[in-house]
Amino acid sequence: MIVSLLRERRPGELRALLLPDDAARLAQICDLQVETGTGCGLGIPDGAYAQAGARITSMRAAWGSADFLLKLKAPTVAEVRRIRRGASVAALFHAEGTPDIVAALLARDICAYSFEYFQNDRGSFPLMAATGEIAGQMAVIYAAYHLQSHLDGSGVSLPACTCAPRARVAVIGYGNAGRAAAITALALGADVTVYTRHGIPDGDPGDAASPAFRLLDDPATADGLADADVIVGAIRVSTFDTPPIVTADIVSRMRAGSVIVDVTAGFGAGYIQTSAQLTSLADPYHLVGGIKHIKIRTLPLGVHQAAAAQISHTYAPYICRLIASLAQGSDDPVGQRGKIIAGGKILNCQVRRHYEGGFRK
Repeated sequence: MIVSLLRERRPGELRALLLPDDAARLAQICDLQVETGTGCGLGIPDGAYAQAGARITSMRAAWGSADFLLKLKAPTVAEVRRIRRGASVAALFHAEGTPDIVAALLARDICAYSFEYFQNDRGSFPLMAATGEIAGQMAVIYAAYHLQSHLDGSGVSLPACTCAPRARVAVIGYGNAGRAAAITALALGADVTVYTRHGIPDGDPGDAASPAFRLLDDPATADGLADADVIVGAIRVSTFDTPPIVTADIVSRMRAGSVIVDVTAGFGAGYIQTSAQLTSLADPYHLVGGIKHIKIRTLPLGVHQAAAAQISHTYAPYICRLIASLAQGSDDPVGQRGKIIAGGKILNCQVRRHYEGGFRK
């Protein structure tokens, strides 16, 4: 089986899906070719991939000759048209909000695997841990910076001071990103409350060094969120028809200059009613009723070297297992749960619901 590791070309994207050490593991089970320049954003020369056992190829060969293509971010429509009909591709598609790419994949009978849907037998999504941890950490770091008064912030210090009241941080969701945000805010000395639908997770000690936990359906939830200096939204999925948790009324009662960081950065306003507008690393926030809203889909790009290492080391075992299973005709249930399109049909119910329902970004 010929497998291509492709170069990322989206603006500002400096990462690669696999670093050379992890690519070497894949090269042992397939004919691996790496598009020239794949590691340039990380300072990794083509020769490092060649030493790992891969063949360095041109863009045309990498896209057009492979049986299976590997990419970090979803290909554009133009890039999909470079893939030969009937081939397979894996990437972070987030296909719920990209109907044009879904249509291109269907038209070319391409089998698509989306990394965010790789699911283990426990029902969790292990690949999302790679960037979820970094995104949660960066959400708190961004919030701490943007609380400064000369940046339209409230002037509250998120790092604890000896005499000043401690900042109040509310974290919605306690997956990879939510847990990392809570731990980071606690380390800075903030009062942290986590809002979940399930209460205190198994294994969390619930001692003084841990966040407080409250259920989202608690009648006092709205007041707790409105009193926060920082809200970090970190639920797994937020889309056009997700019921609001942080309502416009809650936002209207927050202190002017408080910060909401929507780590999920899904499609539409979703669970944060005032957070429909995406922001960016270059233009990180906008104001709604005096409250700063940060909704950056690429938070880990600010530390792209660390993010690339996390992604490569986390993804590599799952990619190798999937490729080996396809070459041997065996079963890899984790990878197969990530298959969203095959045989000209949409297999994933969420992608199908958005595509057929006409949802748009």
